[in-house]
Amino acid sequence: MPSENSGPPAKPFNPQEVIQQCAKACQAVVDDAVNWRLEVQEFLDGLKLAGATSAEGEDYGQQYVQWMEAARALDINDQPSWDMTPEDLGNEHQEAFCQDHKI
Repeated sequence: MPSENSGPPAKPFNPQEVIQQCAKACQAVVDDAVNWRLEVQEFLDGLKLAGATSAEGEDYGQQYVQWMEAARALDINDQPSWDMTPEDLGNEHQEAFCQDHKI
């Protein structure tokens, strides 16, 4: 007697594949968070939706913080020096600025 389910046989459960898919999804959340500068809550919600455990969320959270700190440092270092003028400084720093820049 033929089986009612005539489709292909079910693929056997592979826990390693599930872990890899979850890791890939979590990494995509980190990448999106960094590229789009997501708020922390959006980032955490993304990790939950991707299936991260609490421990994995903590690891990805640390990666997120490191990326954001590096991005913040680049933003600060990429600002041209001409953006800063003596008028932007407090009185005590204006004189030093002028001396340093020979103004």
